[in-house]
Amino acid sequence: MKSKNKNLFLKIYILFLIITIITLIVLQILGSKNRVGYLTDFKLNVAKTLELNNLENINNDLDEEGLKNFILNNENITNYIYHFRIRYYDKVFRNSDIYGVYPDLSNLPDYMENTEMDGDGIPYGNFISDKKDIEEKIDNINYVLKVKSSLKLDVKFIIGILIIILILPVTNKILNSLLLKLFPFFKNIIYKLNNKIYIDNYKDCN
Repeated sequence: MKSKNKNLFLKIYILFLIITIITLIVLQILGSKNRVGYLTDFKLNVAKTLELNNLENINNDLDEEGLKNFILNNENITNYIYHFRIRYYDKVFRNSDIYGVYPDLSNLPDYMENTEMDGDGIPYGNFISDKKDIEEKIDNINYVLKVKSSLKLDVKFIIGILIIILILPVTNKILNSLLLKLFPFFKNIIYKLNNKIYIDNYKDCN
């Protein structure tokens, strides 16, 4: 009976593995297609602009709006750092829990320099410009999507757990022996934690 159950579980596991791999491949292929979005939500990055112009030690009594006015009205400041994000026309294929977004930043307007994203697959970025006024959006930005590494790791973790479950009958005695040896150790830690909590509560009450 156990042998039949194990064989059934093995078949289910193999089927799950095949479906998972195929799903990841399909998602990767669908995401790799070039799609069009646009850059928007432009905002002056006050801290980085001050740092770029060696003015990070400016009067700290000013709030962010005051610092922004100081930057835009200062003739000695000629370069500004702006923060932006990419948005999408496609309602399905966009940055999500599954996909990271990778925009093509090679065909941007001349006034956008050193444009870079904040991280791998992240929809936010920064650029340097000598312009004080930026358009509401910059259109025709090509992008591709890639399956997030975190999702791939989650799948690998699940597969690993299933493999352990499969070989568990073989390693059951080893695991039991290990747990018996570790039990006093964990018991001692829990005792110390409880004792510390009791002492801390007693001090608070007094």
